[in-house]
Amino acid sequence: MATKPRSFKKMPFLPDLAGMSGFVTFVVVLLFNKGRSLIDGDTFWHLAAGRHMLENGVILTQDIFSHTALGKSWTAHEWLSEILMAWLHQYFGLTGTVLFFFLIAALSFWLLFRIVSTVAGDWAAAFAVSLALIFSMQHMLVRPHLFSWLFGVITLHALHKQGRWLWILPPLTILWTNLHDGFILGLALQGLFIGGTVLDGLFSGSDTKIKSLFGNVKGPAIFFFLSIVGTGINPFGFKLLIFPFLVSSEIFSTNIQEWLPANLQQDWHFRLFLLSVLVLMSLRAT
Repeated sequence: MATKPRSFKKMPFLPDLAGMSGFVTFVVVLLFNKGRSLIDGDTFWHLAAGRHMLENGVILTQDIFSHTALGKSWTAHEWLSEILMAWLHQYFGLTGTVLFFFLIAALSFWLLFRIVSTVAGDWAAAFAVSLALIFSMQHMLVRPHLFSWLFGVITLHALHKQGRWLWILPPLTILWTNLHDGFILGLALQGLFIGGTVLDGLFSGSDTKIKSLFGNVKGPAIFFFLSIVGTGINPFGFKLLIFPFLVSSEIFSTNIQEWLPANLQQDWHFRLFLLSVLVLMSLRAT
């Protein structure tokens, strides 16, 4: 008989654990990462690009910042994020812009906790989300990729809930495509979910599951197709579908620090993570 995931005892005088997780994330980032969130020069490049588009009412299609590449074709694939960042900076200053992105991160971890807690219980959620926060701190920067964190977790939530939640996937993908090119992750998650559903039905050994396979896949497949179509609703059309692969060429992957593979000699916390995984794997399941 299946047992329910273990959870913390509910305390009526405290907020729910998912809310506490989001609040703790915000406080931790605010206390320990505030200074580091602006060390990446891309933040100010995004602000400059957004300010130009906001002031002139046009989307960048040519390089206006470089001396040697002035006037060359430019794909502003994060144009909406950059305009939003420029607007926040204009009315709330740099501090307001930083706090906004920290709130995006906190919302991401709040929803991640809710998803993991539903599947595996509160103890597993606390462990997994804490590890995720530790490993993501070095990427806690004021840059558009934080939108991909939030939208990626929302996509997971919709796929887990199914039903009416699937309706949000196409509009979410449209918005995501105009904010950050990490929308490819959302499409990948939908594709993996459909593939997993198919494999589950084919190898379940149950005739009932195999017969209901088409019904289980039909809805997600339709919304997956609509999401792919939605990626073309942006100033650059379906060109953005291949853009993430164009920028993964050798000149980027070997010269940009964030694209380099993890250095396990420096990332001591990753070694602790591997050790904890080995310990958990060695325990006898109950």
